[in-house]
Amino acid sequence: RLMALTDKGEQAVDIWELVGTNHLAHLSGGGAIMEQIAFSGRNHLMTVNSDHQAILWDLAAQTPIRTISLDQNEEKQWKVLLSRNAKWLVALYPNNKAAIWNIETGRKTSEIIAIWGDNQEAAMSDDGAWFAFEDWQMKGPRLIDVRMGREVKTFQQNEWAMTSLCLSPTHDFVVIGHRTGTATIW
Repeated sequence: RLMALTDKGEQAVDIWELVGTNHLAHLSGGGAIMEQIAFSGRNHLMTVNSDHQAILWDLAAQTPIRTISLDQNEEKQWKVLLSRNAKWLVALYPNNKAAIWNIETGRKTSEIIAIWGDNQEAAMSDDGAWFAFEDWQMKGPRLIDVRMGREVKTFQQNEWAMTSLCLSPTHDFVVIGHRTGTATIW
């Protein structure tokens, strides 16, 4: 029920409540341009700035909790995402690599080679053990066991255009939303 907005060239993010359209927060980027935003399910927001820094924010206090320096030698990430519990950060890069960080330690824990495009969906489990991403070539999500570093399942479907992808908290289900307004549960 929240929306985060930033303009290109802006050094801050504004948080708005969708119901009632109340302005909740103005988070300053500390002199660097805010380029990407990701929400968790626990009142946290991750921003990534032009200096390749991922900043985890406490929305209630409007303060940064932790800053993680992403790979400086990589191309600019296409997308960042947070686990629902804000313990894991994933950066998706154009070279078909996903880098996973433990937010509490600030350390990169693994890298996964995968195939995606710049608008594909992805999800990370709360325990950091599972990563799912949309494979546009296979027209379905792929599930990766992060600890083993290998794919465990590819889900084939007829419909390509996903609008969302998530993992159930128990890892029993992968759910995708479609542009047709339907959802598929595996």
